Amino acid sequence: MSHLTRHHRTSHPWNGGGLSRERTLVIGILLLLLNACATQVPLPEVSVIADPKAAWARTLAEYVDDRGRIDFVGVAAEPHDLETWIAYVAKVSPRNRPELFPTLQDRLAYYIDAYNGLVMYGVIRSGAIPRQKIRFFHLRRYLVGNEEMSLNTLENDVIRPLGDARVHFALNDMVKSSPRLPQVPWDATILDDQLQAAALEYFNAPYDVQVDEQAQQVQLSELMDQYEEDFLKEAPSLLGYVNRFRRQPVPTDYQVEFIPFNWKLNRQPRT
Repeated sequence: MSHLTRHHRTSHPWNGGGLSRERTLVIGILLLLLNACATQVPLPEVSVIADPKAAWARTLAEYVDDRGRIDFVGVAAEPHDLETWIAYVAKVSPRNRPELFPTLQDRLAYYIDAYNGLVMYGVIRSGAIPRQKIRFFHLRRYLVGNEEMSLNTLENDVIRPLGDARVHFALNDMVKSSPRLPQVPWDATILDDQLQAAALEYFNAPYDVQVDEQAQQVQLSELMDQYEEDFLKEAPSLLGYVNRFRRQPVPTDYQVEFIPFNWKLNRQPRT
């Protein structure tokens, strides 16, 4: 959940019909202003070890609980493993080292972990938090395979074009409405099973799909509205997509409404 266009629907008049010259000019000016205000988040001063993904695995195992809540205070106090992963992401990606990522599963697993790691690192090091959407997702830049980019660019220009809508239940913005952050990295050898399990968990959770049979209404997470375009590439309707993963399907003629996204940090309570 990261960018300026997250809240418009595919039915928005700007979609499909093209932009007017005036709107194009305004958007261009806004983008120039955003770029002028952008800052690169400092790279950690660590050496990349032989197995950086093992360092990321230790971060998840130690600082994420079984509900997906993050111990930000703990990881900020002992950041070496997270910084090792971020230093690796800064140098290596499928774009500059394609031989290391020969399959789509390899690329997706890398990018999901890269995004999640960068968001976690951004929370403790960028001087912004996710609810400050423009500052956090647009104005803070990171290196990914020696390319400078924002989290918004990584998500929308790099990850989403890989074409699996289930990725939205794997990318994590470290906030309460994000899908649960796993305690292990994503694994290319079992990625399809992991993504399927993530989608099943998401659509059968009581918060993200709320069905009112008497009113013939269903409330979905705002995430479904914001990424509607991706889901409709794989199903004829949003409820059609939801029902691919629901244990108890929702009637497709029910009225759909959306639950506002909760941008509070999904932090562990501290004793």
